[in-house]
Amino acid sequence: MFGSSGVSSDSHHILELCRTAAQHSTTTPPAQLKAADPASAPTPYCPHLSPTRAPPQISSRSAPGSALEMDREAKKEGFRKYLESSGVLDTLTKVLVALYEENDKPSSAVEFVQQKLGGPSISDYEKLKAEKLDLQLKYNELLETHKETSRQLEELKNLKIDAPWN
Repeated sequence: MFGSSGVSSDSHHILELCRTAAQHSTTTPPAQLKAADPASAPTPYCPHLSPTRAPPQISSRSAPGSALEMDREAKKEGFRKYLESSGVLDTLTKVLVALYEENDKPSSAVEFVQQKLGGPSISDYEKLKAEKLDLQLKYNELLETHKETSRQLEELKNLKIDAPWN
């Protein structure tokens, strides 16, 4: 199913779209894309990540090519390299490709991604939260019982010390 890069050949196009989208610093809302010439329009967002919503617009108050703009670009490039070298991009790409290749799309894409990344499902999380609450209540009860037993023990020790037969 997966080639040497870990991505199926059918999904190579998705991977390239996502990588291209991540490299673009300017965005174009979907409505403007329809009016623009598709051959000349840059890829503004990854359609497989969010087909109805473009990424937020970034307003730049500095002139293109200025030191501030170059610093921003260097930071973005450094962050992109960090994500790539740490394996985040490949892992997320594989998860998104798996979601894309699902014949029966899950009702919750977020839960699908969480499960693929090894996290608990939303229902499992809720169960764990309820279990934690129950355990906290039991702990509090046991702690109170322990305090009461310790108090009684101290009373008995004091009675023994004060007893006339000592």
